[in-house]
Amino acid sequence: MGTIKDLITTNPTPLALIRKEKGDGFVVKVIERAIDGLIVSLNVSKNMSESQIAEAAQMVYSEYYYWSIQHVVMAFNNFKMGKYKEIELFHSFDVTTIFKILSRFDTDLKKAKEQVESEAIQEKYKQWEQSYLDNKPTDEIIEQVKALTTKIMDKKEYKKAPEPKEWSRTRELLAEFDKLWRSEPNSGSVRVVTIEGRKLDQTEYLIYRIEQEYGES
Repeated sequence: MGTIKDLITTNPTPLALIRKEKGDGFVVKVIERAIDGLIVSLNVSKNMSESQIAEAAQMVYSEYYYWSIQHVVMAFNNFKMGKYKEIELFHSFDVTTIFKILSRFDTDLKKAKEQVESEAIQEKYKQWEQSYLDNKPTDEIIEQVKALTTKIMDKKEYKKAPEPKEWSRTRELLAEFDKLWRSEPNSGSVRVVTIEGRKLDQTEYLIYRIEQEYGES
């Protein structure tokens, strides 16, 4: 299963880019499915209504548009597995609890980023040192070390969605859905595929596959 470090190093598709490609309705629906998947796993007397889930999904996108859906799924699964024991549920589940979960995951994410960047600096320093030992100093390695060091020293956080050249994994999963549907097309107005006895539309299939890949951290 995927880890937080995997999210950092693989740079999965940000929600903002999915929205740009597939539209606002699609990206919000994907977030709704993730929230619904969390809710159905809880044992509380009062849950969120469909309209509350839809509103929460819009709020999650507004706050974390620079994340990927993999980030959201991993945060929710961490909570399901009891990793965030400080977040208590009593008799209800609401949007405040959702944002407590995402905020806690954001803290873990920042710590993991610092670790990954620190390890990258250490590796570059090793290469730099070795280049001098081999009497082959390179300006490229020196500049890389300087750039990484500057990045670590600057602690400001910017909520800016990355713009990768491609969003291959998300696109692969959507293409995978299309291939499965074409092999056994349904006659309804909404395209669905049957997985393990469940009928999944495109957004449900995307969440299903992401949970397979990033269900545990």
